[in-house]
Amino acid sequence: MRDIAETNALLFDDQAIMCGPDYPTTLIISSTLSPRFIHDLKDRIPDDVVLIDAPMSGTTYHAKLATLTFMVGGELDHVQRLMPVLDVMGSVIHHLGPVGAVAACKVANNRCAAAGIVAVRRALEVAKGYGKPQDKLLNVMRTSSSSTWYGDNFTDIDSAREGYVPTKYYGDRRERREELR
Repeated sequence: MRDIAETNALLFDDQAIMCGPDYPTTLIISSTLSPRFIHDLKDRIPDDVVLIDAPMSGTTYHAKLATLTFMVGGELDHVQRLMPVLDVMGSVIHHLGPVGAVAACKVANNRCAAAGIVAVRRALEVAKGYGKPQDKLLNVMRTSSSSTWYGDNFTDIDSAREGYVPTKYYGDRRERREELR
């Protein structure tokens, strides 16, 4: 599920898997959702359902290699029981405490990652302006003080190679603002 609307559709609205008599007894949320939503979700699901907050960091490339990083929230015994499942998909798993604590960490992590993406993109544009090949700059950055996760993995990230075109994803900014309301 990509967002709150899809999560609600699956759990309570369209498919409503949490509303019938045969609801799952364990619910792992791996989407990046707001901390407030995760806290509210805990109150909306049946009391006997184990909720695990487990957003991940990585790309499709990392998922295929099973090298995702998971940030996991939930009671320790429940998290330990689910470790074999998480180990299949991830190479690093951080248990960060109770459900909800993770969502705040993931949002903060994404903010930092976004700053790195902007920095790498701008650096590549500067290098291009000077006629320097992108791969050479990325190699320098990978081994120096400007190393970032995004820059280090640039050639493996599909969306990085596609480039960034604001109108491709958001069209007119006014339309995007209306869509978010």
